Amino acid sequence: MKREEHGVVTVSVPWAEPGSGFTAMFEALVIDWLKEMSISSVSRLMGLSWNAIDGIMQRAVK
Repeated sequence: MKREEHGVVTVSVPWAEPGSGFTAMFEALVIDWLKEMSISSVSRLMGLSWNAIDGIMQRAVK
């Protein structure tokens, strides 16, 4: 955790991967949906960009 005068504080939490921006449960839901439909369909339904979905997929594979 880095704290600067009047800056942003980032805290690691057990329910999200570092740098993700999404909870682990949300990412699991996206992965489940990707098993049933295309990236473009999940993107449209979830309101996420292709890059956001790609990041979720990359973390899931890792």
